Amino acid sequence: MTKKTLSKAYNPEVDFWKLFFAAVVFLMHTKVFFHSSPILRRGYIAVEFFFIVSGYFLAAKVRSDMRKDLRTPTSEFLRHKLAGLFKIVLCAFLITFAVREFGEFQSAPTTARNFFLGIYEVIFGRAYGLKITKAYNSPVWYISSMLASMTVLYPLAAKYRASFFRVACPVLALFSYGFMLQQTAVLHPDARLKITEHIIGGSLVGGTVRAFAGLCVGMFVNECCVCAKEALAGKRVSNFGKALFFFVQIADIACILLYMQVADGRRWSQAYDYAIIPALALFCFLVFSELTGVKERLQGFNFAPLSKLSLYLYLCQWPGTYILKGRLGEGLTLGKAVLYQLIITAVTMAVCRLMVFILDFFENKLFPKLKSLLFLQAKTENAES
Repeated sequence: MTKKTLSKAYNPEVDFWKLFFAAVVFLMHTKVFFHSSPILRRGYIAVEFFFIVSGYFLAAKVRSDMRKDLRTPTSEFLRHKLAGLFKIVLCAFLITFAVREFGEFQSAPTTARNFFLGIYEVIFGRAYGLKITKAYNSPVWYISSMLASMTVLYPLAAKYRASFFRVACPVLALFSYGFMLQQTAVLHPDARLKITEHIIGGSLVGGTVRAFAGLCVGMFVNECCVCAKEALAGKRVSNFGKALFFFVQIADIACILLYMQVADGRRWSQAYDYAIIPALALFCFLVFSELTGVKERLQGFNFAPLSKLSLYLYLCQWPGTYILKGRLGEGLTLGKAVLYQLIITAVTMAVCRLMVFILDFFENKLFPKLKSLLFLQAKTENAES
C-alpha cells in the first residue's frame, strides 16, 4: 500500500496503539519470573483495548454493508476473520509446543499424545472449555473468545443495526461486566459460582464473557463516533479544540498506565479494574472520532505493518517465557529478563513469519498445481460444442 493508495478512512493512529498495547501485554507477562517488582502487573487490562477495537470494526463492517445495501453472511464474516489469523496461530503454536515439549525432555509417545490433545488451541477451542491437557500458547484465549462472541454478536448487529449499537450494546456490556464483577472472589469469597477471579478471566468461560462485553463496548463507541460526526457536520474542530482533545487523550492513557503500575503495590482490589473500562472506552472514542487531529497529521503514512507486528508480538512471546523460567530461575534480574525475553520473542516472531511465508507459498503456488493434477476440470458447454 503506497502513500497514494491509502484510503481516506484509514487511521494510522489505530495501528500505532495496537502495537503499543501489545507491548504492554508483553511487559506484563514478565511477572512470571518474579514475586515482586513486576512491570505493569495489571497490564492484562490492555487486552480490553483489542476487544473494543474489534467491536468498533465489527460495527463499521455492518455500517459499510448498510450503505451498500448488502448483508454479509455470518459465515463469510468469520471466514474473513479467520483467513488473517489461522496460519499465524498455527505457526505460533507449533513453535511454542516444540519449545515447551523438548525443553521438558518428553518422550516421543508423550509428545505425540500432547500434540494430539493440544491441537484444540489451533481450532480456537479454548473459548468452549476444551482444555484437555497443558495450555501451550496461552494468549490464544483472546482470539478464541473474540471469535466465539462475534459468532453471536455479528448476526444480531447485522439484523438490528443502529438500534442494536445504540441500546442493546451498552446494556449487554453493563450486564456482562456486572456479572463478572459479582463473581469476583474479592467481593464474594464464598460464592460457589465463580467464572472468574478478576477481569483477566480466571476461567475459559470468564474470558468469553469478557470478550462479549468488550465487543459491545466497541460497537457502542462506533455509535458514539457516528453521532459525533453527525453533530459536527459542516463544522471543523479548531486548533484549540484539537489540542484540548489531544491533551485529554494523553491524560487518559497516562492514568490507565499509572493504574496498571501502582494498583498491585497499593493492594487495590481487582474489582477496581472495572472502573478502567470507561477510561479505555473514552480513549478509543478519541482515537476513532478524529477530534484530536492526529489522523490529519499522520495522513499518508502507512502504519499497517504495525498492526501485523502487534499480532506476532502477542502470539509469539510465550516461548521466551518457557525458556527463561525453566533455565534461569530466580537469579534473573528484571532488566535482563526483559532483554532476554525481547530477544527470544524477536527470534520467535521471525521464525513464525518465515513459516507463514512458506505456508503462503504452498497455498498460492504448489496447492493449485497439485489440485490440477488430482482433479480434472469440468468441460464447459462452449468447449463441448
